[in-house]
Amino acid sequence: MRGGENLARASPCQVDEPTLLDSIWHLNDLIDGRCSVVRLKIQTSYILTIQPTMIEAEMMRIIFEHVNKQFPKKCNNCQRVFSTYRDYLLHTERVGVPISYDLELDDLNPDHSSGNIALANCSCGNTIAISSSGMPLTQIWRILAWVKLESTRRGVSKEVIICHIRDTVENMARA
Repeated sequence: MRGGENLARASPCQVDEPTLLDSIWHLNDLIDGRCSVVRLKIQTSYILTIQPTMIEAEMMRIIFEHVNKQFPKKCNNCQRVFSTYRDYLLHTERVGVPISYDLELDDLNPDHSSGNIALANCSCGNTIAISSSGMPLTQIWRILAWVKLESTRRGVSKEVIICHIRDTVENMARA
């Protein structure tokens, strides 16, 4: 299914507030998660515009652009300056799996993001972080929703999806 094909055939959703989010996720499943904006008719008199997810390429671009804004970055121990994200990737070594504290808390719409970070060691041994700090909260919400949705859709852990994001964004930098 392509996004939009089913929308013309979809009937108005009759939902009460407690089940609204479940209905939104169900509608998103119906359109296979390929639509960035969905319009639902709620109790035939209200239109609610939501953005349940974003397409993968858009999300990767947003994250890539955010990460690139963090450079140049300096190691606080040896004072080495990584002029670009690519330079950073070539001269550091990953440490573990990226961490999303928001996902660990199962908070897809935090008032203040608890943070999303990826760690790497400089050649001197110091650990350096790349984070979501400074990213607009609405973008963080959309990314968190995408991770949760993709985790469920693919039947894998959120950590697997987060590693997929890291690998894809790193490959974009190396290209």
